[in-house]
Amino acid sequence: MYTFTSTEGLLSVVAVLSSLYPLFTIALARVYLHERIERFGWVGIAAALCVA
Repeated sequence: MYTFTSTEGLLSVVAVLSSLYPLFTIALARVYLHERIERFGWVGIAAALCVA
């Protein structure tokens, strides 16, 4: 998807969304596997949001 958008359009939107992939991984584990978000997970979420 990143390669496609670099030639077709909104690269800025895809770059921001692709930097948030750790957040989606943790959220999916929380929703589907009912895992608790530990301290390290919250640190990862904060880091992903700071980068974006």
